[in-house]
Amino acid sequence: MPDELRLDYLPLAEIERWPRNPKKHEVATIEKSMARFGFVAPLVLDESTGRIVAGHGRLDALIKLRDAGAPPPKRIQLDENGGWMVPVVSGIAFTNEREAEAYLLADNRLVELGGWDDQGLAVMLSDLAAQGPALLEGVGWDQSDLAALAAYSSLDPPVEPVTVSPDAETVRTVPPSISVVCENMEQVASVMKLLGLPADALHRRKFRFSECQQVTT
Repeated sequence: MPDELRLDYLPLAEIERWPRNPKKHEVATIEKSMARFGFVAPLVLDESTGRIVAGHGRLDALIKLRDAGAPPPKRIQLDENGGWMVPVVSGIAFTNEREAEAYLLADNRLVELGGWDDQGLAVMLSDLAAQGPALLEGVGWDQSDLAALAAYSSLDPPVEPVTVSPDAETVRTVPPSISVVCENMEQVASVMKLLGLPADALHRRKFRFSECQQVTT
């Protein structure tokens, strides 16, 4: 049947990554997550090219674990020679490489755009941490993140966003309770530069670009 998804086990040594992938990965955290939960989310293969379009961070973590002599995570099988066999979603063949790359970007970006309910997140993390620090292992947040999140969530409800020019001097002194609304990524970068924030602040919860608002400094 056309367009039918399959779950195949492929040799780790033979899996080819997509040559261009701007998404960075916290491989050490992925390793911890695999140690705790096992291998849960299969890679996604584009059968037109024979390369994966989703799961590069998980692939990197598996290779690092294998090369370090670690035991395979749960749900990673072994072949007769001891080689690692990885679950891969097959049955997808994009019409061309540009379409495959578009999916690669969408697979990462659409998750980011959803954002978080910070108060709900703080409650769930607090519930886990209350049972012991080990329950935060491999989740992606630690005690310092929880403290910062709790502090932010306890602030008074934010006021209505105030739109300012990204090159305005007032941006330098915008208090944390004021939101700065930007129209595009270039304006966000300008505001970040004026505030003295590092270029990767967008990826460290300094900004919610999905709302184009400054949420903390």
